[in-house]
Amino acid sequence: MNARTLFVRWMLANALGIVVGSLLGASNDGLVVSMLPRRPALILGDLVFGAAIGAAQWAALRASHSRSVPLQWILATSVGFTVGARSGARFAPGLVAVVPLPLSTAFGLCMGASVGLATAWVLRDRLTPAHASAWVGVNALAWILGEGIAFSAGFSQSAVVFLALPIASLTWVGLEFVHRAGRPQR
Repeated sequence: MNARTLFVRWMLANALGIVVGSLLGASNDGLVVSMLPRRPALILGDLVFGAAIGAAQWAALRASHSRSVPLQWILATSVGFTVGARSGARFAPGLVAVVPLPLSTAFGLCMGASVGLATAWVLRDRLTPAHASAWVGVNALAWILGEGIAFSAGFSQSAVVFLALPIASLTWVGLEFVHRAGRPQR
């Protein structure tokens, strides 16, 4: 399969995962949030949102990029998303009070670092520490840009697909970097 096909699959998978995750998960209009009390809805909704992204990414990776990506990718993305969203909600406002950053940047940093760390853990046998750090950094940058769009659009469902674009394209670059790195030398 050529690189263009792989790229298109990754882009579509991320867009689909983020749109489905938003419709079902902890976004303002998500199904889970509308059905449960606020605190459990946010946590369960984040788990669902992250799982939707992880499942779509995993399917794209398994179908085209790397058949060896384990099913744990879905769980890691779900947990990473949840930890990132909850830590972003909790700590981003305090970080902004100390460091002059937009709230979306602080929140995106929490999201991206958490998702990046969780998925790097799944790939730990294939990554050198430098490549794992690069993967986490790429995820942080991707989510900073994505959350910038989400915050600017007031978390509207109509803008959700647009926040998928920087997340998908930057993580694609990270995946290509990691893929080319291969297994670490022991």
